[in-house]
Amino acid sequence: MENLKKLLNGFEFKDVVIQIASIKNKKGEYVNRWLWNKPLEYFKKIDADLKKLDIKLDGKHATLTQRGLTFDYIIYKNRLLKNYPKAIIDLDLVFKGDTFTIKKENGCVIYDHSISNPFDKKLDKLIGGYCIVRIPNRGEFQTTMGFDELEKHKKLSNMQYLYNDWWQELYKKTLLRKNLKFHFEDEFEDIQKIDDEGMDNDFSKSKALSEEEIKQLADKAKTYDQLTEVWKQLTNEQQQIHRDFFNNKHKEFKKQ
Repeated sequence: MENLKKLLNGFEFKDVVIQIASIKNKKGEYVNRWLWNKPLEYFKKIDADLKKLDIKLDGKHATLTQRGLTFDYIIYKNRLLKNYPKAIIDLDLVFKGDTFTIKKENGCVIYDHSISNPFDKKLDKLIGGYCIVRIPNRGEFQTTMGFDELEKHKKLSNMQYLYNDWWQELYKKTLLRKNLKFHFEDEFEDIQKIDDEGMDNDFSKSKALSEEEIKQLADKAKTYDQLTEVWKQLTNEQQQIHRDFFNNKHKEFKKQ
């Protein structure tokens, strides 16, 4: 630990790193002892990434893994609110017994979530979740994911153990990240890339796009080439199913 303290001299986040490295479990064991042996290059990259994102390391919302930085959904919410101060973000999980309905009329997202038992939120009762983002003069954006889809995204990470204690926070982050990826991709590409490195996400394990993802990506495409890139992400079976839809969309762009 003393070597770590010396190594961190000059870094603004020294005290936070020492705090993270000093955490013990119930047995009195240091749970983040791996930090004690990290080289100077690791902390230089952490420092550069924090400055690039204009984020402070606090050990809670922005913290460290063996691979680098990782963030919870609060960090993503704060950045969206920084870019769009009037944005309204509603993000929650749905459990068995809850009633959830959603529809979209003339660009407006209309939904209702009635919570059956707010004190009985267990993983084995999780059905799915939703993220609704409303921004004046820009639009309303909705993302919903069922339990199986949330699990699919979970399995992209090689740090499964983090989900044991923090599954609610990580599933909420998954919902918000997916919403931002579809509708604000350019604004969040940097933070998501660094977060993926920290969580050791393995996108080679990613499976086929869902029907909702296909529609959202196709609707987001603004040019013929962008729509073609969406088409390339589909499996052969999906291309057969959606061939007419994409042909018609391509014709619309040709007329412009």
